[in-house]
Amino acid sequence: MSLALMQRSADLAEAAGKKAAEAARANRAFFGVAARLLDEGCPLPPEVEDVVEREVRLVEVASGEEFSPLFGYRVDYRLFRPEGALAGDPRAADFFRAAVWYGAMVMRARPGEEEALVELGRRETRQAALAVSALHTARVGEGSALDVWERVWQFCRFFLSCTGGPSVYDYTRVMREVLGGRFFLRDLEDESKVDALAGRLLEQRAENDYGWGPWEREERGRLGLRFLGERKPPDRLVRASLTEPAVAGRAMGCGLDLPASLGSQRALSIIMTLYGGEEHPGLDADVEMLRRSLVMRGSLLATGDLSWGLLEVLRQMLTPGAGGLPAFMLTPAWQDRCLYALLGSWVAWRGSGAEDADRGEVPAMRASEARQERPLSTVSDVLPGYVEPNPAALARLSALADMTERGLREKGMLDEELGLRFRELESLLETMRGAAAKELSGIPFSEEEASVFRRLPEMLLSLEIDGAEPLLIGFGEDPAEEAVLQVATGGAVVCHFVLFYQGAYHYARGGGLNYYEIRRPSGAELDPESWRRMLEGGEAPLPPPWTDTFLRLGG
Repeated sequence: MSLALMQRSADLAEAAGKKAAEAARANRAFFGVAARLLDEGCPLPPEVEDVVEREVRLVEVASGEEFSPLFGYRVDYRLFRPEGALAGDPRAADFFRAAVWYGAMVMRARPGEEEALVELGRRETRQAALAVSALHTARVGEGSALDVWERVWQFCRFFLSCTGGPSVYDYTRVMREVLGGRFFLRDLEDESKVDALAGRLLEQRAENDYGWGPWEREERGRLGLRFLGERKPPDRLVRASLTEPAVAGRAMGCGLDLPASLGSQRALSIIMTLYGGEEHPGLDADVEMLRRSLVMRGSLLATGDLSWGLLEVLRQMLTPGAGGLPAFMLTPAWQDRCLYALLGSWVAWRGSGAEDADRGEVPAMRASEARQERPLSTVSDVLPGYVEPNPAALARLSALADMTERGLREKGMLDEELGLRFRELESLLETMRGAAAKELSGIPFSEEEASVFRRLPEMLLSLEIDGAEPLLIGFGEDPAEEAVLQVATGGAVVCHFVLFYQGAYHYARGGGLNYYEIRRPSGAELDPESWRRMLEGGEAPLPPPWTDTFLRLGG
């Protein structure tokens, strides 16, 4: 697709007038960067080779903010840094970089009101119009480039949260309104028509409010075409809403910002008392406003974005204790354990963007080895097993798995093996949901449910669900303190419970992910291999201080 669009842009450059031709030539380089990121041996026209190579070097180094050689504005190239499993799979990492390139780089409608910025906006608006035109008219094999783009766009929207900003569809609609269904290249030489196109896009922004909150609404100067949509995972939006410039003086935030924004009063209380939240007047009000936005945004996006769907599952973990729940779920220790599990799960999700690959790193303990030494769950001889009784969360998780399977199948992306694993997962979740409902009602398990409990470790292993793999992702940066924050998991932690079920007390043990926050000087961030060596050498940092209600060190 990128090669076809690069060639189509060359054709448009030859047929266009001076200003449109300049924009079309810039598009040759724009599409050329993606092609080169996907294939380092991809041949490029000599006239774009230099600028493409400079962009590709910045993307691959991903060291910080730099001026884009192609667009001229500052770009945080750290966005292109693959993390977790993505970093260890070369093909997945290449795809990730190319997808982020198509989402991070924006062809702006109006960067500002100064004459030089207005003219710059005209140039980039021409570029956007020609990129959309190329997409509608180029061919890829026997099909259209638009069909290929739509397939990739839907994939990135669902799996990478590429949901931000006006889309190709928005530009297509506005171009038809302003320029007509079939426009002439000479129309893009007419400044009044280009201004009308940019103006209508700005009006559409106000009508549809692509933004998230006050912080993003200030970024109107960056409104424009993002070829695959801006990547906006929920945790990034939470950070942007609860740190500078939205919250003056709060540079970095903390992991608990996410559960606090999902409705956890316990998380907000810990932020205010242990993480300096009281130093930022109005932070609790900002969190409350964000909660309302998350509820609205989550309900709209949960059916079309896997991250938002998972967020709705995690929200169910934070439901306050109520009548009918077992006693162990009504304590502050349990609330803190839920926060700990939520954060570990979120790091695992954000860090495991591809299947395991040969990473050239120190090998982690595999799931089978971990379970030989640490059984996933054990209970008394009377009970075959026990599920955390949260039927609502299990129901949402089951629906999310079903939606993912159906979406992949409809797009022809589901092979037989993966389809079988999805069906096994959905069956397991439905069984667990039924068992959780019985636990709350004191009803004995069926023989089928008991059989599932007995086979659970083997079932999880067959589904390749492995919590033993350490994962590390970046979180934030404090320029004033010259510090960075990374969050990580480091294998499994064993939780012990005393539960009352069917007239008797039982001891239960279950495995879960642990969670770390690692603050280091800027430029001294850990890489996955360094983090693994720290864990194997017994040099892991202490867990967050609020975990002392339930977590005992050294035993």
